[in-house]
Amino acid sequence: MELGYLWIILGTIAGLLSGTLIHAISLRLPARMDPLGPVICHACQAPMPAIAWIPLLPVTCSECSVRTNWHKPATELTAAALVGIALMIHDLTLTGISVALFALVLLQVLRIDWQHHLIFTIVIVPGSLLAILLALLESRAEFLASLVAAIGAALMFGFFYALALFIYRRRALGRGDILLAFLIGAMARFELVVPALIAGMLLAALGGLFLIAIGKRTRHDFIPYGAYLCAGAIFVLLLPR
Repeated sequence: MELGYLWIILGTIAGLLSGTLIHAISLRLPARMDPLGPVICHACQAPMPAIAWIPLLPVTCSECSVRTNWHKPATELTAAALVGIALMIHDLTLTGISVALFALVLLQVLRIDWQHHLIFTIVIVPGSLLAILLALLESRAEFLASLVAAIGAALMFGFFYALALFIYRRRALGRGDILLAFLIGAMARFELVVPALIAGMLLAALGGLFLIAIGKRTRHDFIPYGAYLCAGAIFVLLLPR
């Protein structure tokens, strides 16, 4: 087996394990718990047995007897796929590792926002610092590109936020979406920030229209905009360069 394939396999396994952590944090943060701690039951929030950390293993809560739902394996498999694809496309390089890490952070934001319509600063801030630090490891130019793109994206979404309040007297975006735009800008940098945000906005428009068409949402319902922004950014970051 070539060394490159071995790293992809190992990275995919690491992604699978990371998916379990993402699942745990996705349950703990909306429950107002510390992000790091035992996996909790999605039904009663009681700590699950330690074997709940094993990926893809269905576990029954000892308190309420509810079994792990499909969110856990779906998150784990998605995380594994994202890391594997990142390493296949970008190889075991700083870019490949960066894209894999960025995809995992964005998956964390996506999972929580899709379920709870919440974007937590405790996820955004470390993710942004990681993105800026990795850019600095490449070069001073990439560091500046990351910082400028992050600030520019946040300012643009801040403008959209204020414009919607002025015209419609209601929020079209949440403040968390402004922070998320900063994160995406830091990750995508100057070269990819516009395609990443446009991809997310297009997905949000198409997803919203689809949900309205099938009767799951109305025109006045909240759409988890941040989740679509994350999906669009992940797609653009994974593309070959």
